[in-house]
Amino acid sequence: TGFIFHMSRCGSTLVAQMLAASEKNIVLAEASPIDDVLRIEGIEEEQRGELLRAVINSLAQKRHPEDERLFIKFDSWSIYHLPFILKLFPGLPWMFLYRDPIEVMVSHSRKMGMHMVPGLLPSEVFGLDAEQVKNMSFNEYGANVLYSICSNASANYEKCKNGVLINYLQLPEVMSSLLSDHFKVKLNSEESLAMLETSKIYSKDGLSSIFKSDSEEKRNSADESLIELTDLKLSPVYYRLEAMNAISSIKGQSC
Repeated sequence: TGFIFHMSRCGSTLVAQMLAASEKNIVLAEASPIDDVLRIEGIEEEQRGELLRAVINSLAQKRHPEDERLFIKFDSWSIYHLPFILKLFPGLPWMFLYRDPIEVMVSHSRKMGMHMVPGLLPSEVFGLDAEQVKNMSFNEYGANVLYSICSNASANYEKCKNGVLINYLQLPEVMSSLLSDHFKVKLNSEESLAMLETSKIYSKDGLSSIFKSDSEEKRNSADESLIELTDLKLSPVYYRLEAMNAISSIKGQSC
């Protein structure tokens, strides 16, 4: 039914949980076998495509008779493979979630995602030279990684059709119109209620709590050096995404 791409720490877990609240939806969220196929080295594009289709078909088997739709949430670094994925599944709508970068940086400073730790993923994935990385602090490395992800997202949004940009601040209210207008999904009253109730609860890492925006708290907790780094490296690409979002709203682009 649709693909979910994201910057990381920007509401993608909430989106996946809201979608999974409907008994008609199967949601594959950052499935390792999908990432393995996308990042495997030494194979031709055609073979990679066959493997990806096979993995998705295997993971997306119907669990219940009422299953009708499939949503796939990719890892944040999968944005680089967007053109390849859309070539395999032409016409499918996709979204890219993003957030004020200082809030994302603060979130990762408290608990780093694997892509923000030098060496856990090849630096070349993000267009970074291994020698450059040696002289970077964790925050500098993370800022460069997020810049690469967001820059790639904006470039793909301009050249690939059926995409939509969603800011964290638009959640969860935007989900109803996003599903109906962009993903062409008609929810029944039970689905709408289930998603609404799910949007009130935040659940990650086995912990659940009442969902509320922590944007102000994160911005207030950032130290001056982190703010300066983020403003220098990430603010321009963030505002570029914001401008594209404001101009296009929920409107696909043409390849």
